[in-house]
Amino acid sequence: MNEDNSRPWTPAQRVGFRFLLSYLVLFFFPFPQGLVKPYWLGGFFDPVWGRLVPWFADVLHIELPASSSGSGDSTYEYVRILLMALIAAVATVVWSVMDRRRGDYRTLHAWARIWLRYALALCMLTYGVVKVVMLQFEPPGHGRLVQPLGEFSPMALLWIFMGSSTLYTSFTGVTEVIGGLLLFFRRTTTLGALVVAGVMTNVLVLNMAYDVCVKLGSMHILLVALMLLAPDAGRLINVLVLNRPTQPADLGPHWRGRALALACGAKVLVIVGALTYFTWDSIEAYQRQTGARDPAPVPPEGWYRVESMKRDGRPVPPLNPDELRWQAISLRNGILAVSGPDGSWRRYKTDGDLTRGPVNLLPLNDKGDLVPDAPAAGTLTLTLSSDGTTGTLTGVFGGHTVNAAVCRRNPADFPLMSRGFRWIIEEPYFR
Repeated sequence: MNEDNSRPWTPAQRVGFRFLLSYLVLFFFPFPQGLVKPYWLGGFFDPVWGRLVPWFADVLHIELPASSSGSGDSTYEYVRILLMALIAAVATVVWSVMDRRRGDYRTLHAWARIWLRYALALCMLTYGVVKVVMLQFEPPGHGRLVQPLGEFSPMALLWIFMGSSTLYTSFTGVTEVIGGLLLFFRRTTTLGALVVAGVMTNVLVLNMAYDVCVKLGSMHILLVALMLLAPDAGRLINVLVLNRPTQPADLGPHWRGRALALACGAKVLVIVGALTYFTWDSIEAYQRQTGARDPAPVPPEGWYRVESMKRDGRPVPPLNPDELRWQAISLRNGILAVSGPDGSWRRYKTDGDLTRGPVNLLPLNDKGDLVPDAPAAGTLTLTLSSDGTTGTLTGVFGGHTVNAAVCRRNPADFPLMSRGFRWIIEEPYFR
């Protein structure tokens, strides 16, 4: 047994353990909210927090927005974490008074460590698998490829950076999966925690640098990884820094006989079940996201440059500042986006197939939702050539008859998507 395990815990260690365990139970039990699929596993206490957090916000005179739109860094989440910390502090005081004679919590620490290992492992598998199948960072579509770089939000830029490289995105997913799998076994927990700590440090920095709204979640995942490393900190410093021998780690609790067989069987079921479910769920979500299973006819997706345009039968010059002089159009998942002379895009939901038109164009707001009670902006039909590279967009828009000749450009035509990897580069390709 490790020599350190024979020493009694200091008062600071006991109090610190009580607080951290109380807080992590509130945040992670039974699974961390929104970090493990299926997400309802971490939502058992949502009704409780749904009542406590607004009340606590009123006490602090903090106004909670009506909706956070899926953000993990909303005001609601910050208030909830502050409330968790206060509850954990009160629980620590009560626990310390009632259990003041106990010298250590080695047994409870061992069981809590098992729970945190599995919870963190499932987190890493959840987020690793979705990267491997390119679900979280899908390759950029034509709409993103023609959007000026300066108009990207920092988060969108990160998504394009990751999505444009299948190799790098899959690599990050594989490292997360490997870190998660190592955490399932006591002998490889330290190695797995090191992998996860390295991966999640990078993820947290990316979230901070590119203003991604899951900073709180990544902080807590990194915190748990560091907590799993804490008992081995001295051993790691001896081996990696001081070049000294060290004692083997205590891998308790130890099982034997039937208990060992049951534990191994449960572990296999968890690992195989988790990998199978996460892979199946991610593939299903990817197919839904890309429309692979949509039986309804959809218009040909792509970006089209407007070669010429007529309004009420009269040609509109390319440099005309009129909003009806389109520069380009984009079609994706039943959404028609129109680029004006200033480079801005306006989006409309089509109520049918443009190639079988005419169809109504229903205005969308900046969030992609239909504008309530807004009339249709126009009625258009897209007629394409036999090869689909050119066509004509005709109909009524903004009260005027329009006729626009368009030329299609595929995403594969862009250097970002077509350049690819090569071993030999005679000179830098930098555009």
